[in-house]
Amino acid sequence: QESAATAAALGGALRDALAPRYLPLWRTVLEACGELFAAAGPTSLPGCESLLTGMRDLYDDQRLGEARGSLMASLGLAARAVGPRAFVERLPIKVSTSDGGEDSSWLLSVLRGHVARATLDFFAAYFVPLQAWLLERAAALGADGRTVEQKNLHNLHEQVWALLPGFCASADDVASSFPALAKTLGTVLNERPELRPPVLQGLSAMVQHQRSLREVVPAGGGGGDSAADPVVVTSARLEAHGLDGLVRDEHAVQAEIQQLKRQLLELLSEAGFVPRGLRASGVERIGRSAGGW
Repeated sequence: QESAATAAALGGALRDALAPRYLPLWRTVLEACGELFAAAGPTSLPGCESLLTGMRDLYDDQRLGEARGSLMASLGLAARAVGPRAFVERLPIKVSTSDGGEDSSWLLSVLRGHVARATLDFFAAYFVPLQAWLLERAAALGADGRTVEQKNLHNLHEQVWALLPGFCASADDVASSFPALAKTLGTVLNERPELRPPVLQGLSAMVQHQRSLREVVPAGGGGGDSAADPVVVTSARLEAHGLDGLVRDEHAVQAEIQQLKRQLLELLSEAGFVPRGLRASGVERIGRSAGGW
């Protein structure tokens, strides 16, 4: 409680320092805002909520100038500190395709690379519907001949999926939430080739994160949700072969990561979530075309 109160007091002081009369100091003040959120973490909310919204409101201020980079970096630190759920609850992502409409889609670029304290269920509940709406709206704009706006929405659609690896790398609800999300991922892998790199990168990150948590499935299957989770099953299979205790050099680690991706994708294929033709060779070709992961 004491740390939360301290964060709130500092947040209030920094919010006041973003007033127009302190314009020459905005860059320094914004950098301090980022440091505050990074240090306080989740305890920065709700006390620093007005600071967070005040930072967002500066985005459209033409006086921001060279301090814009500091604003984006500090908002990114805030997003990482409080997690994507708390961040977008306070700074919703709004997309406008009409003149004068409120648009905060630029927050997607803030979130990219700053996803932590995340859950797959929130990605499924918030970002999956958002990407579906973007595709639907883009198609409607294309039918109306508004090709520039259509392209912009397709770009935002890709930005949404670019967030997936961050969610997968930090999610603590894989066992309960991945099965419901797997079908959507399988559809994307099957129908959207341009989105395969972030999806496969996300699956790889999820396997690595689960392995780092050292989840173990009993030899007999064990029952429960985790026993049916393909990520945990993959980790258990690798541990059953004694891989967990080996000391590996960098090349061996990279080879294992590739193997994890192939095994997980094959599990999804066997479950009917992705086409059976998209197996190891397909993953490797996608990886090479994307410059590797």
